[in-house]
Amino acid sequence: MLSVPLVARGEVLGVINVRTRLPHEYSRNQVRLLSGIANQVAGAIEKTRRARHLEKTAVQLHTLSEVSQAIASNIYIDELLHLFVEMTARTMNYKICTVLLVDREKGELTLKATQSESQEYVKKPRPKIGESIAGRAVAEKRVITVPDVKRHPDYLFPEIAARAGISSLASVPLMIHGEAIGVLNCYTEKVHNFSKEELAILRALGTQAALAVDHAKLTVRSAVIQEMHHRVKNNLQQIASLVRLQMHFARPPAEEGAADERARIPGESRSAGTHASQSAPHASTREALSDTLNRILAIAAVHELLSRDDLDTVSMKKVAEQILTATKQGVVAPGKSLYTVVEGPEIRLSLNQATSLALVINELVQNAVEHGFRDLDAGRIAVQLAVQPLAALDGSGFREEVILTVVNGGAPLPPDFDASRPESLGLRIVNDLVRGGLGGSFTMENRDGITATVRFPR
Repeated sequence: MLSVPLVARGEVLGVINVRTRLPHEYSRNQVRLLSGIANQVAGAIEKTRRARHLEKTAVQLHTLSEVSQAIASNIYIDELLHLFVEMTARTMNYKICTVLLVDREKGELTLKATQSESQEYVKKPRPKIGESIAGRAVAEKRVITVPDVKRHPDYLFPEIAARAGISSLASVPLMIHGEAIGVLNCYTEKVHNFSKEELAILRALGTQAALAVDHAKLTVRSAVIQEMHHRVKNNLQQIASLVRLQMHFARPPAEEGAADERARIPGESRSAGTHASQSAPHASTREALSDTLNRILAIAAVHELLSRDDLDTVSMKKVAEQILTATKQGVVAPGKSLYTVVEGPEIRLSLNQATSLALVINELVQNAVEHGFRDLDAGRIAVQLAVQPLAALDGSGFREEVILTVVNGGAPLPPDFDASRPESLGLRIVNDLVRGGLGGSFTMENRDGITATVRFPR
């Protein structure tokens, strides 16, 4: 047998073996001939390998360009990341691709996108920064590769990996401005050696993804600022309307001075001799400003919850609780006791509806305190929320009707009370907001004390 190595550029690619049936001693010419053939074969193999490598590199560069263009055209983080992992997995021939973003407050990585269909893999616990392979890649800001995650001590879920059919892993940190904002995990089905060129492509993809996420956040932040400008303008217009209405109900300066004198006499106050159904102009500028302040605080409660929840809807149960707390602190006179409760399911409304309903709750609660419990040392106010189906007028199906009920155990309404024609400022505001802003109805009646009911479609 004659064996001749296949050598190209100093690298042994293989070997050619020649065997004879009978014993044979190879001559120098035969050895020289076989060596020449081996050189030709080695050169052909090396050229083929280089052609395949160039072809693979071209595909990877095309992938980088294609993925970059696709994610750069999307401003929604969830959508662009799902598109990113799908295209990366498909074009790079990976079993699973996953993007996890950093949650600085919790010190962990949150799964944002994956094309894996394994629910067990998707629902596995979030890794901590600095722990697991992905956590280390973020903490150390470097690419980490693992030949087989099922056998690596830092991989936390080898059983899940076995069932998901994954082997090798490349964890690539998503870097922006020198900080890691997340990690790209790329898994292969079989044991795989990630080449330098492949990792360079993954780093470039990670950088593009990080830039796209950063750009999307800036775009959304800009949109939020524009929306907040619009909301602030609308709220200022609403406050201006309330102040104009307040001015309409204010006393002339001469009468205000006389009212101030009466306020100094024991037993005299702005609520003496008045009721919710009667005209009740303010006894002083101080009281007018106090009521206006409470209305502004009711609007502020809506915006506080909106910013805290980071959503487009507001919990009316939380708004009602804040208004009741503020009323007890700022309106209830010293020495008096007021028990308040909010009942019903969690109901979320849009900003416009939530703002209008917050003002309605504020007016009804203040009206109960100032008029219903005028001569009482203790009282109870219950705010009840409910939702029920409501048939659409055009027959297109069902909507929902929100029902707000404010019940207080104070003095009853007079026989001639008409909620549709209120003379007090507070109930005038309620009527205008319910009918004009919410497109609903408002009633007040003597039932279980005084019961005010607001109904409107959501």
